[in-house]
Amino acid sequence: MVLCSTVVAFFLWNMGIQKIGASRTSMYMNLVPINATWISMLFYGSSITWQQIMGMALVIIAVFFSTGSPGLHFSKFRQHKNDPLKKTQWMIKK
Repeated sequence: MVLCSTVVAFFLWNMGIQKIGASRTSMYMNLVPINATWISMLFYGSSITWQQIMGMALVIIAVFFSTGSPGLHFSKFRQHKNDPLKKTQWMIKK
């Protein structure tokens, strides 16, 4: 059972890398300790402190912003008329 779940986890992780790329996938590694904490609470009855909850919230917010959350595009802030990067934005959007 452990071997099967490990193989499935690595298979799914590699599929995620293939679909969204290594740099965006690596940001989701920060969620592993959070998932381990929830699992330990549910299955082992571990307690959790308010400091851990605040840390979890900060990590989730950071992952949300760093992975390019829907509706948050930093190119909207670049509205200058003489912006040299504006001409090359068609390359970035692909």
